[in-house]
Amino acid sequence: MKISKIKYITFLSASILLMNISCSKKEKPEADEPSLDDNTPTDASMFYQLQRVENFGGDTEYDGPVDGARNAIFFSLDTKKGISENYQKSNRWDLSFSDIYNAKIGSNNGKSTSSLGTGSSGIGGIYITEKPFDEVIDIPADSEFKTSVFLDSNGSFGDGIGWAIYDFTGTTIGNGDDNKAHVCYALGNPLNLNNGKTLVRTLVRTLIVKTAKGNYAKIKMISLYKNVFAPIDMNRQSESPFFTFEYILVPKGSTKFEINQ
Repeated sequence: MKISKIKYITFLSASILLMNISCSKKEKPEADEPSLDDNTPTDASMFYQLQRVENFGGDTEYDGPVDGARNAIFFSLDTKKGISENYQKSNRWDLSFSDIYNAKIGSNNGKSTSSLGTGSSGIGGIYITEKPFDEVIDIPADSEFKTSVFLDSNGSFGDGIGWAIYDFTGTTIGNGDDNKAHVCYALGNPLNLNNGKTLVRTLVRTLIVKTAKGNYAKIKMISLYKNVFAPIDMNRQSESPFFTFEYILVPKGSTKFEINQ
């Protein structure tokens, strides 16, 4: 069957047009997704100053032992603000509080599969020492940092050296009264460990955190109860978890913690 010259030209033109449209679609670059990261330099006024955070609120609903990351909350030491979970895969946060009663404190490290920031650009880490806050001067080598810390093994459900101690019976820290059972005590300030009546030893812990952007902070965890800051006032009716802590932030590359008087 013969095709007329006009029809052939029309067909050829249409084919070329379709090819051009197809090529244009393939060659057109896809729009880049907006970055979640915040690349603004840390405000210099945040450095070398004692910062205090009171009642940073956690997840008050107990979802069982598999609660995990679903109840996580995030905090930026660089900006002294809570961060939305929408920015979990970004460098905007430095501390995560997750697991049961948000008792696992984690760092933001994109290369660690055990960090809630896995896949982010965060380069953070966390270290815990058995020294009082004021005596912590030197910043450890990056190789000493890990991903997270949990409850102390001197209490119930703990694992190694932890930032807080859970007194299940009310006799590890408390005086045995029923209202002192199931109380969790932060170890930022020295706390007497006993066996009901006799002092066994004094516990104290300080956290050192490398932030997602590479700055460093030392942290004194004070309480996880709302508006309750002294251990003697903490009881099982106290509202939790609401974290109160103090910290000093120093810039990337620092080797010691200093404070401006």
